[in-house]
This record gives sequence, structure tokens and C-alpha cells, in this order.
Amino acid sequence: MKINTSSIGIPIFPDILLKKIQHMITREARINAVFMFYLRSFIQPLRLYFNYTIKYNKKSNFNNQGDRNMQISFIRHGKTIGNLSQKYIGITDEPLCAEGISQINKKNYPDCDIVICSPMKRCIQTAEIIYPDKKIIVYDNLKECCFGTFEGKNYMELSGNPDYQKWIDSNGKLPFPNGENPENFKKRCIEAFEKAIAENSEYDMISFVVHGGTIMSVFEKYAVPHGDFYDFHVENASGFITEYNGYIKIKENI
Repeated sequence: MKINTSSIGIPIFPDILLKKIQHMITREARINAVFMFYLRSFIQPLRLYFNYTIKYNKKSNFNNQGDRNMQISFIRHGKTIGNLSQKYIGITDEPLCAEGISQINKKNYPDCDIVICSPMKRCIQTAEIIYPDKKIIVYDNLKECCFGTFEGKNYMELSGNPDYQKWIDSNGKLPFPNGENPENFKKRCIEAFEKAIAENSEYDMISFVVHGGTIMSVFEKYAVPHGDFYDFHVENASGFITEYNGYIKIKENI
């Protein structure tokens, strides 16, 4: 078929040929549209699946136990001299007092495969008394909060201190003067707990020998049913035996 050209060399197609070309283009566009529709229909579920998987793994990246439950025991260290006089003992590295050692020796504690421990003397001593034959692994960020200017003092000694009254009025939510922000403290304790579980996931029974504040921080986030920080207060040399599978369920008090 001979195709005429304009004066500037552009082809001039007959109407029937133009219609065929338009039909071909339209048909190809429809095919592409149908292909893209099915492609999106295939990809979207995959995208949702992978997004969910990534989100779930980030949420439970420290728990690769699958459906297998772990027994995790949480034990607060025995008493120190500071505990006897109800002082704020955080970063002060006190050893156990005689009463604290005696208190531990009178109690029965659950068995475990390994012990996860705060680096503070009072926790390490407690762990060594309860679990003399077990491996003790120390995680630095499980240590107690720094109480700043409240450190080493009790409520009687802080009576009349305006900073202490402000802290009491805030329900313990204000940062300790020259000390640690409570939210930062909770965050580091939770991250240390997650890291410890992830790095020791091959064990069925783990005992944490730590501080009251550490236990309360972890339980506030992971305990079911849910409770607030101070709902999980625990006395010296006491604690909880729990079942863990991404969440903490208290089975028994120690």
C-alpha cells in the first residue's frame, strides 16, 4: 500500500489504517491494564504478608521460641544495709547484709538452666547463693536506676526536700534530680531483657536475679493481664515464676 506524505515528509495514513492502529494501541493498553491488575492482585497479599512478618518480628525479635513456652523466674536480690533502713539504693553497690543472706537461705527457689544477672554485688551474691552450680551471665543494663540526689537517703531524710515532694506529686514520673529519667530506665531494662532472652533462647528455664525496679519495668510492658509499674512491686529475696511465650504470665509467687 502506497502511503502519501505531506510536504514536510510526515506520513499521511488512510482513515482505515489509522483506525487499525488505534485499535491495536487500545487493545495493547487493555492487555497491559489487565496484566497490571492481576500483578497487583498477586503482589498485594505478598506485600501485606511480608509487612506483617517484619512488624511481628520487630515486636517479638527477642522471642524465637515459636510456640514453645519458657519458664522464666524473676527474683529480686536479698536485703542490704540500705534496704533495712528503706533508703533509695540504686547505683550504690552495696553487698548483702547478714539478714539478707539469712533470708535467702530460708527460702526455696525454682530450678533453672542458666542465671541472668544484674552486675551489682547484691544481685551477683544472691545468684551465687541460690544457684551455686549454675552459669551466671551478667547484663549491665539490668542494673537498678540511678536515684540522683535521692540516692542513699530514705523518705524521712528527704522530708521537706522540695524536689522530693515534686517527684512524689508526679507519682514517680519526674526524672530524679541529677539522676536517671524513669522512662529511660524502663527502656534500657526492657531492651536488656529482650536481648538476654534472644541470646539464650535455647534454654527452657531461665532465672533473672535483678532489682525490684527492673522487674517492674519488664512486667509493666509484658505481663498479662496488664498492670502499671508499681502493681508489680516485689519484696527482697522474693519474685515470680512465670510462663513466657512473647508475654509474661505469672504462675506462682516466690
